[in-house]
Amino acid sequence: MKRFLLALFLLVITHSAYSQVVDIVGKGVKGQAKSNLLIPNIENVDSVEVGAFYKGGETAPPLNHVLFETYKGNPSSKFNDDIITKLSHNGPPQEYIGYFSKSFESVDESGIDISIIPTNYVHSFYSYIYRNDLTSEFKSYTDLSPTFYYHNGAANPHIYNVKIPKSESNRQVKVKIPISELDNSPRMVVIKITAGSVSFETQEYTWNFDLGNSFFIGEYLLKNISGEVDMVSVSIHSPNNSNGEENGDSFFVSGIVVDVEKTGCTYTQGYWKNHSECKKNGNGPKRDDTWDYIGEDSIFFKSGLSYCDVFATQPSNKNGKYYILAHQYIATELNLYNSADPTDVAEYFKEATDFLEKYTPEDVRNSKDLQSTAVKLGGKLDEYNNGKTGPGHCDDDNDDDHDDDDDDDEKEAYIERIFIKERAKKDKIKIFPNPVTNNGQILFRTMNSGNTSIELYNLNGQKVSDLYKGTTKKGTDVSIPFSTVNLNKGLYFAIIKNGNEVFRHKISVSD
Repeated sequence: MKRFLLALFLLVITHSAYSQVVDIVGKGVKGQAKSNLLIPNIENVDSVEVGAFYKGGETAPPLNHVLFETYKGNPSSKFNDDIITKLSHNGPPQEYIGYFSKSFESVDESGIDISIIPTNYVHSFYSYIYRNDLTSEFKSYTDLSPTFYYHNGAANPHIYNVKIPKSESNRQVKVKIPISELDNSPRMVVIKITAGSVSFETQEYTWNFDLGNSFFIGEYLLKNISGEVDMVSVSIHSPNNSNGEENGDSFFVSGIVVDVEKTGCTYTQGYWKNHSECKKNGNGPKRDDTWDYIGEDSIFFKSGLSYCDVFATQPSNKNGKYYILAHQYIATELNLYNSADPTDVAEYFKEATDFLEKYTPEDVRNSKDLQSTAVKLGGKLDEYNNGKTGPGHCDDDNDDDHDDDDDDDEKEAYIERIFIKERAKKDKIKIFPNPVTNNGQILFRTMNSGNTSIELYNLNGQKVSDLYKGTTKKGTDVSIPFSTVNLNKGLYFAIIKNGNEVFRHKISVSD
């Protein structure tokens, strides 16, 4: 037989900038007039690209030979007739090689239907599903060049090279290869995957006697890939028997998807403000391209404001808790787009997304329950962005203008406005040692006779402990011991209420 390898480069599918994950589903459909392809988990689907491979016939098929349709109707498809190739098996008759395709911006639970007339020459029905799933542990990179293989042999493989980002640490890489088999006899596909010093080779047998063809998705996991690796190469060929290999023959590969484990670190909201084009906060020349996924001028949920305007809105007594959450949410969203490991924040990010999709700043301002939820979620996202949970904070020399100190100052000012009347009375209070490791002491002189209390708050405005409640006389020196054993490392505030007076003092808890 003639050695043959056709690369069909016309249909190079590029997914939306928002899409983070590319899934593949498919099936064999030879001999079927109609079939349906379900799209799982439609909630986060950005778009869907469908295709059907065609081989056979002495004339090119008409456009209505294959029709794709969703619940919205309007069946249509495109046959890529400008790249039709005739394949001759040792002489006439000749067969046309090509594929039908169509894009869908939306789907529902009913999936996508295919209608085929006649049924003889269409072998497979497949779909690439583009998802905006920031909480996935993998991010997809693709080369979706359809290729037809026909006894090309080991000396003439088709090689897919997929560029991937470098990382600070080793990671896992998963390669997904959809293969459409075009005969009902045992066939072999030879695959070799290389990522840096790691190499993997396999021989796949793909056929299905019942349908006279098959659709096969090979998934191959490569572990401990160096963070310095920036390219994954996949070599595929169909054996030609000339070197003792088992029988191969005609099959299609519609492209490959490389899923790279997210292992990146996080930046604070200060970094993302400073590395944006927001006029009030940013510094254009330092802009981080991760903003391209969102766009600084995009509207932030139900706030009615752009991302830049949200960042520029400082928390106040009226709106503080909504915008504390909003600021941390934007930082988390950008960190996840920047391939930060989402494991520890996925649950809270999804909950915060649902919250912001449902409530306006006014809704939060008018409800104590919503304020409490906003504070809780903002605190969880803050811990992730500042590296207290998750993969840790990025060590970046340029993260200097608006870093953790900027975040702490903003929240400190917020707490000051919410919880106390601003007074310069720190000289009345002494805390030692400060920072506190396990046990500390609060000393203060009372200004009034009456009820006195000492409460401890974290940076998110949440009370974490009641340190003292009692009645004191004016001018009394009060000494209160306290323990930090059950407190996380970080910054806290002691709020002392003495009669009508309110005092505040910063406490730093260390290991």
